Amino acid sequence: MSTSTKSRKITLRTYPVEMDVAGLAAGMLTLFTDEERTVLRFGMLPAAKMRITEKLLTEKFQNLGQPLTDDADLLTSYVNGELIDWRLSDLVREAVKAVTLELYSIGDLVV
Repeated sequence: MSTSTKSRKITLRTYPVEMDVAGLAAGMLTLFTDEERTVLRFGMLPAAKMRITEKLLTEKFQNLGQPLTDDADLLTSYVNGELIDWRLSDLVREAVKAVTLELYSIGDLVV
């Protein structure tokens, strides 16, 4: 299984922030047990580690904006001089998907 840390950055659509998905996925892969790596070969990811990843990304992304209302999921912030409104849950979902796809690309899948 390749754990190359070659940087592959993407810009997320929900909020135009650049994210090094290759580095994050490679770092996550080092935390997988041998059993989890074997399961990854069949296209399955460890749910507990993915929940932790989602929680950590949520905490990180919360600092990018200010809540618009009592709904903490709807945030606003200035990006490149422009005020944008965005949903935290959408940004986290997009980031987790990008990391998941990168894990699949560096994992030695047999499917």
